[in-house]
Amino acid sequence: MEIHAKFGAVLAFATALIAGHAQAQQTSLIVATLSQEEASLPQKFFIPWAKAVEQASQGTLKMDIRNGYAIANLNNSLDRLNDDVVQVTMVVHSQTAAQFPLIQVSSLPFLSQKAEDAGVALWRLYKTGLLDSEMKNYVPIVFNTFSYNGLHLVKAPKALDDLQGLRVVTTSRLLSDMMKLLGAAPSSASPMDAYPALQRGAYDGVLTAWPSMTTFHLLDVTSYHIDVALGATPYMIALTRTRYDALPAIARKAIDDNSGEKWIHILASQGVDDEVDRAHAVALSKGQTIVELTPTQLAAWEAKTKPVIDEAVAALAARPGGADVLKKYPALLADVQAKR
Repeated sequence: MEIHAKFGAVLAFATALIAGHAQAQQTSLIVATLSQEEASLPQKFFIPWAKAVEQASQGTLKMDIRNGYAIANLNNSLDRLNDDVVQVTMVVHSQTAAQFPLIQVSSLPFLSQKAEDAGVALWRLYKTGLLDSEMKNYVPIVFNTFSYNGLHLVKAPKALDDLQGLRVVTTSRLLSDMMKLLGAAPSSASPMDAYPALQRGAYDGVLTAWPSMTTFHLLDVTSYHIDVALGATPYMIALTRTRYDALPAIARKAIDDNSGEKWIHILASQGVDDEVDRAHAVALSKGQTIVELTPTQLAAWEAKTKPVIDEAVAALAARPGGADVLKKYPALLADVQAKR
């Protein structure tokens, strides 16, 4: 009996040592969601993803999820990542477009109305190595885009192929230049600033993504929506190469196995694209009008805005590797769309 008792004590001590060693080897990664806890991004992507990675890592990783904007926000997330304040977060490439010029290929107008399609095509572009020059310091978990930009008006225009005189809030130079060529009078502002301007009649519409229409209550001051893909904003969820390389092999494999197209599908279909569907439903429930351009009208818009798009394409083509990206990305996107 005494021998068994001693053996049991030794076994318990050994188990404790092993457990303590495993705990000591566990790495905690701060995951900044850049969203409120109840939002779809934490609930439908970050939390399930963190649980999957932790389980696959066999105890070597602990994901410390931080919601809200105290630790990082959309304006400084890349700096927070590079400074190792956070280890996993979203980076919106347009915030530092000079650092990620090639990825901006996915922001060109008239390409895609599905964030999932664009995200998968960007992931496959990344896997070809054509983005290595600007991604060498980062390990992406997913690529995606925010919802495509559409034109949302207070009331129906006189004609869909002529926006002459319409005062439109836009969010970028490219979109402003496009609106000018379509006859509108653009003014740059954020979607959150558009509400009072539209309410008091200072503007006739806003060019922004569908989720912004519900987030900033813009459906309360608009009634007519032209559903056309006027470009989108790419982003990634990533960690730095330095932080990734410092992890043990089993932890790196856990991240690798939970990166890419499966999680792009979850992020887009249950997040961005789903938010578009919800915004559509809200607009229709209010009795509002959603229209798509006919092939003839779409061709007219493309023809009128071609000088601006050609300028953006030329600027990208002038970048090292830009011509290859401009050739490869549309082909990858078309393949994804054809197999949807």
